[in-house]
Amino acid sequence: MNLKDIKGIGPKAIIGLNTLGIFNINDLINFYPYRFDILKRTPISELNLVNRVILDGIIESVPNVFFFNKKMNKMTFRMNTGTNLYNVSIFNRAFMKKNLKLGTGIVVIGKYDSQYNMITASDIKIGKLGSKPSIEPVYHTNDKISTKQLRQFIMEALNNSFNIDSLVPRYFMDKYNLLDKNNSLQIIHFPNDIDKLKISINTLKYEEAFLFMLKIQMLKENNLEVGLERKITFNKIESFINSLPFKLTCDQLESIDSIYNDLISKKRMNRLLQGDVGSGKTIVSFIAIYMNYLSGYQSALMAPTEILAVQHYENFKKLFDKFGLRVVLLTGKLSIKEKKIIYQRLNSGQVDVVIGTHALISDNVVYNNLGLVITDEQHRFGVHQRSNLRNKGLMPDVLYMSATPIPRTYALALYGDMDISSIKTMPSGRKSVL
Repeated sequence: MNLKDIKGIGPKAIIGLNTLGIFNINDLINFYPYRFDILKRTPISELNLVNRVILDGIIESVPNVFFFNKKMNKMTFRMNTGTNLYNVSIFNRAFMKKNLKLGTGIVVIGKYDSQYNMITASDIKIGKLGSKPSIEPVYHTNDKISTKQLRQFIMEALNNSFNIDSLVPRYFMDKYNLLDKNNSLQIIHFPNDIDKLKISINTLKYEEAFLFMLKIQMLKENNLEVGLERKITFNKIESFINSLPFKLTCDQLESIDSIYNDLISKKRMNRLLQGDVGSGKTIVSFIAIYMNYLSGYQSALMAPTEILAVQHYENFKKLFDKFGLRVVLLTGKLSIKEKKIIYQRLNSGQVDVVIGTHALISDNVVYNNLGLVITDEQHRFGVHQRSNLRNKGLMPDVLYMSATPIPRTYALALYGDMDISSIKTMPSGRKSVL
């Protein structure tokens, strides 16, 4: 079924719908309202207390229209609510006069002025309010397609098109109290109950998130890159962990375990390690570097500032000097001579670990066998900068660290192509943890 098959949609309407991004039936029925107006009669006692009043009644006097400033007009009339009479005025709606006849039921939305017993209306709708609140969907429209036309086209499409299958499995629909797709679409476009509307919105949002995560998972499965071959026994790692002057938390140990499994697997690691400042992300990254060293590869850790790079360098040396790891510090402040020496050592394989700033991605830096890339505070580096460092190796594993609090659902949206490890528990003796 095409747009032209919907009753009322002609060539002109199709052009108008296209300007809204609607090109087919699926676009039409999934063109959701961006908000909902709840039309509920304002109690008489509250007319002076609110900025927006909603009253309904019948037209008691013939509307008068006054024109001024050439293109502006004002229409006035009286409305009888059954208990009170109100003066009503509305600007630039002279075209409505033909529909506002004596005795016509209307709903007036606007601001009340008790001094003149006047409602200055922002909108007037034909009809009366029922005993339950009326729910009005509000759409993004333009001068080519009115809300009334759009809703009519959507109604025709829903009543005459195909049956729309729910894309969410029944198990999840039952578990989270979701509706089927057909009902959800009917309710979101033509709501008559607030509670059902909420369920409909939840259903459509859940389906969108569900499909997004399926696509992300598919991309991850299709884009698995073959990683480096590694043979790492966990005994040495365990010995190092036991030698630390502090005890690691369960979250840290779990993150280490995930990184270890990534490194020994056939796929390339692409992991985000997140946790608050002081949660102990750095020691986890150091242990990842040690794993990489045990498998015979170089590591690079890039920090956003020289102060942080120096801090990492000094802490790393304290922990690993006795284990034989050769570590160097590379920053922009080093002299040309000092940099050249480090470049030569990196290229010849005389360095196991390099810690530094943006200097690590300089064109002059050529690694011998870079196997692991770590970026600290990764959100402070641009995508191009991170890619430059990652591409310094043939197939390096990648670990990103971030102290920015990222709820898991939001993290999945931002970093859907990454695996995620979270450190939530603060270590005891927090100041002692690197």
